[in-house]
Amino acid sequence: MNKRSKLLVPGLIFALGSTSILLTVASCRQQEEASPCCEPKPCCVPTCCPEIVEDCCAVNVCPPTCMVTPNASPRVRDGIDLFVTADFIYWNVREANLEYALSAVDQTAIGASFAGTLNPGNIYAPRNKWEPGFKVGLGYNFCHDGWDIYGEYTWLNTNISNSTPVFSSSGNPGLYDAYWFINTPLNPDTQGFEGGVAIGMLSSASAKWHMNFDVVDLELGRSFYTSPRLTLRPHFGLKGTWQKQTMNVDFFDLLGNNTSTHNGMKNWGIGVRGGLDTAWHFTREFSLIGDFSLTGLWEKLKVKRKDNTFTLGAAIPNISYVNISNNYSTVEPILEWMLGLRYEFWTCGDDFHFAFDAAWEVQNWFEQNQFIRMPGCVVTNSGNLTLQGLTAKVRFDF
Repeated sequence: MNKRSKLLVPGLIFALGSTSILLTVASCRQQEEASPCCEPKPCCVPTCCPEIVEDCCAVNVCPPTCMVTPNASPRVRDGIDLFVTADFIYWNVREANLEYALSAVDQTAIGASFAGTLNPGNIYAPRNKWEPGFKVGLGYNFCHDGWDIYGEYTWLNTNISNSTPVFSSSGNPGLYDAYWFINTPLNPDTQGFEGGVAIGMLSSASAKWHMNFDVVDLELGRSFYTSPRLTLRPHFGLKGTWQKQTMNVDFFDLLGNNTSTHNGMKNWGIGVRGGLDTAWHFTREFSLIGDFSLTGLWEKLKVKRKDNTFTLGAAIPNISYVNISNNYSTVEPILEWMLGLRYEFWTCGDDFHFAFDAAWEVQNWFEQNQFIRMPGCVVTNSGNLTLQGLTAKVRFDF
């Protein structure tokens, strides 16, 4: 095993645990003392040492005798090669298949007094909502071959409430359950009219959806120049997450009776993540950035559901008729991409490096809606979790 391979092995082991991180940093420091790294240059085209002779280097040997793809990681003079990041995120959050009620459908099926009419209707679901959050990260630039390791934590919480208008027996009282209740004591599908009078018709409904979103990304990557203006950073590593969601739905009939469902879901997971970060430097300080990554996430889920009814005047007004839970695991993909603008500069003397990013980021977590649906519901499939919006990042190298 040659010298370069021996140095690469600690770098790979570094991504697997904190113990190997200490060993790798110590090894890199020893190499720096023996052969100092290149002097930093605040420009798009770096200088490299040892001196490269482009027209006579041997590229068909292992390793090549010249640097084929020069290191593009920001370097500072006499630094410790650490960098920190902080992001402000303002994202729109949406999860599919959370519809809970619909209104004003064809009345022919439920009342002769409305025969022959077809009214426009609405589907009610928790609305998309913009939520603030944050990311924090810590990274280290290796002296060996321009590799770096970077860890980042993402936090976002959302609370979304929604309710229907109040419908009465006069006019159009058409409010129905949307895919949650089947064969329940107040099942809207079995309600109707007798002599034009609503019997047990639902008058209003409301829903509350809550999500705690916590994610950790750990990646090992290398930033390099493919041209004097274009840099690439392929990376690979791990993604971990722990999340909690609740979905509560309440229906009320014209008499004030209530049917409700309370749903909870907890999940945690870990998966392999890989991607590519790009930057096109169109001036010395400004660049257009575009990032993409894909994760295969193994998840462990615990879901539960409890349904209740409240009937005015009944001997036992509160009745719990569904109490069910399920624990299982699955593997689902996650897609992430981002497009934005970067401004960066070095301080006088190249002692510090700053970078500021403003980007639009999108994350699509497939099949994250795993709330329990009862057998016979129209909607039995799960839904995707989509997060998108502004990401503003600050990076500091020292």
